[in-house]
Amino acid sequence: MTTNLSSTDKLTKLIDDFFKEFRNESLIWVGDIWNFRRKTPSGKYLDFLNKHHNFESIVHFLKKDFSNYDQDELEDYFKECYETRIRYIPNEDLSYLKDQDRVCWFIINKIQYTYREIKEKNYKYSNPYFSLIFLLHVEFNSGRITLNNIREYFEILNKEKNPLDILSNYINDADFIDWALKYTNKKYRIRTKPDFSPKDNSDKKYIFLAYWDYQFSIDKYKYEVEINALKKAWQQKQFRDKGGLKKPYHLPLTKNTKSQLGALADMMNISEAKVLEKLIGDAYKNEMLDEKGKARY
Repeated sequence: MTTNLSSTDKLTKLIDDFFKEFRNESLIWVGDIWNFRRKTPSGKYLDFLNKHHNFESIVHFLKKDFSNYDQDELEDYFKECYETRIRYIPNEDLSYLKDQDRVCWFIINKIQYTYREIKEKNYKYSNPYFSLIFLLHVEFNSGRITLNNIREYFEILNKEKNPLDILSNYINDADFIDWALKYTNKKYRIRTKPDFSPKDNSDKKYIFLAYWDYQFSIDKYKYEVEINALKKAWQQKQFRDKGGLKKPYHLPLTKNTKSQLGALADMMNISEAKVLEKLIGDAYKNEMLDEKGKARY
């Protein structure tokens, strides 16, 4: 039995079939092609992407917009998408990067600095994976970036002496990340992405690593000198903060007093210098301060 569909039902089926074929990552370039064809302001789609970083939202956006066009116009657009999809990297070849935020930022920086002729659109790079797909499919869809390039970029960060490797003892320390990001930005002025204002320690960590990952990839000798200088500066800061730079002071003591000092140090399980600090501190408190801790003299 043949079912005759109304024109509205036919259009609905046409749209549903289209979104079964084009899903997830491909929706970004599908939406970009639509952006050039439709009658509404061209910046609307870009503004939408800057506010929504998920694929389902793009589906809702396009479906709503499709309602303003007739079947012939949509069929012509669908045909273009089917014919041009060979130009784009398939979804399944990129999806493994979805949870690789650090790698996504690294690839973004490698592409943008390698191909400086790219004219950036007014797109806000905030979500790493979504931003990478946008860069590959919209800003740089010439086909010069291949899957082999992406795999090579991925492997670079697995090499020894990368920033995560050299700083492994500190990288999960929030105090280190906060200090190291300020140190790096003050000394080298970070220009890599992400370039937004960090909201938490995780953001700071990715901004910090993105800069050093890129430096690691372009000049390993210079990078090693600079990253080790950062590491040493942090170690010196820790040393200073713990009172490690106290100036030694010599006190002439009799043999008997020296022996007593040594015995006290052994009993208290601290250094002789710490014993003296404690004895002097206690004596100062008892003799020089009143009950409220104010100086008597």
